[in-house]
Amino acid sequence: MPRIRLLPFLAAILFVLAGASDAHAGQYTLSYDFSSGLSGWGGYVEPGYNLCGPGATAGCPDISTNRIMARVGGAQAIWSQGRWEWTAPPGTTIVGGALAYRTRMRHPQFFARVKMRAAGDWADAPTLLAEQHTVALTDHVIALAGGFRQVGISLYAHPAVSGLVTDPWDDYVTLVRLDVTVADAIAPGVAWIDGGSLLDGAWHRDDVCGTVAVGDNESGVASVWLASDGISSGWSAPPTGSQYQPGPPWAQASLCLSAAALGDGVHVGAVGGADTSGEVAAGLPFRVHIDRTPPTIGVVAPGAVAADARPPIELAFSDAASGIASIAIQVDGVALPVAVPAAGRATARPGAALSTGAHTLSWSAIDAAGNRNDGSAAFSVPDTTPPAFGSQEPQAGATLGDGEALSVSVTVTDAGSGIDPAAFDLLLDGTPVEHVWRTGDVIHGVVGRRLLAGVHHLVLTVSDRAGNAARLAWDVTVVAGAGT
Repeated sequence: MPRIRLLPFLAAILFVLAGASDAHAGQYTLSYDFSSGLSGWGGYVEPGYNLCGPGATAGCPDISTNRIMARVGGAQAIWSQGRWEWTAPPGTTIVGGALAYRTRMRHPQFFARVKMRAAGDWADAPTLLAEQHTVALTDHVIALAGGFRQVGISLYAHPAVSGLVTDPWDDYVTLVRLDVTVADAIAPGVAWIDGGSLLDGAWHRDDVCGTVAVGDNESGVASVWLASDGISSGWSAPPTGSQYQPGPPWAQASLCLSAAALGDGVHVGAVGGADTSGEVAAGLPFRVHIDRTPPTIGVVAPGAVAADARPPIELAFSDAASGIASIAIQVDGVALPVAVPAAGRATARPGAALSTGAHTLSWSAIDAAGNRNDGSAAFSVPDTTPPAFGSQEPQAGATLGDGEALSVSVTVTDAGSGIDPAAFDLLLDGTPVEHVWRTGDVIHGVVGRRLLAGVHHLVLTVSDRAGNAARLAWDVTVVAGAGT
């Protein structure tokens, strides 16, 4: 897609238009040397004359250029004529120029006449520019008058003594060159075919485009462009190859403006067009909304370590251009209901307690232009629950015989960080038990001495990996010669 700055682009158009001719804006110049490209030319011939030139060959000794020749052996009636005439392109008028031609009339009845008219019949043409009778071959250059649409040059028979034409080169007019400047006073028109993203009023993150039609029935279309805030995109019409209407009468182009070049914000612009004469169309306005910047997201809560197992979640968000369209929050991949209690704040909370340890908070925020901010943050849920005791042997209040060895087993579990393998102790009457170990969820202890009869006090302390400690104390009784 072509994109250039507006002023250089327009300057390039005007340079091309100015380079095509010396005419002012709204004017263009056509030049004919009569070897080819005879658009706008036509002829009128009465008996006794030949119109000669490319495409007109009957009775002509030479067709290398346009001529009016008296026919050999013919009789030319008084006021009869043969005429070449040029008509300005539709919708234009002649501003000025020059017609160069060459004459020879060996017989006194012939004259060359140049006339111009706006409309009507040539016999009533209001302006006679020149009338000559030259026996010798003579060159002429006359200036064209402005305000007319046609110029005609004729060889005609004036009331005089007639003479018989015996040679085609006796009496003739040769057209040498026409340079004519015409005014195209009608500016081209532009219209929307499809305004697309230039007219939809929505926010966009990609290039904004539309399809535009441009028309000019006079000199033809030269170019069409979009422009906004110094950024432009243009299209130039291919030339027709005809100087009569150098540009096509109608064209359409799909044009885009770079969102990156425009930048974020609301931009006002216009569609413009020019014809090959330099006339510029009245612009069609448009307004586009650009947002290429994703929303910003900040984590307010939780911090690196959550306060509890159902931590409140709060995100701070902002979007300077199009605004937030949606925001989603997940914990460990599970979507949470999101509330927006205040502008720029989104909150959520897990529905059930989270396990202790590491967790992932993730979010996805989308603005009205479709820009996304996908991110995540890690946090952990602390273990604040001490280990739990289960069954124990011997049970509290049990009676043991004095001959029995004391073997202790207690079930201990921790659903959080787990039992610290180096943080459990078993005391008997305040003295550490000699043999203590852990197998799975059971802590074992064996007293390696005989116990005296009486009440004995057991204390088991256990800590988890988070440092939460639990204590279990109970009594057993040793009776001489007894046991339960």
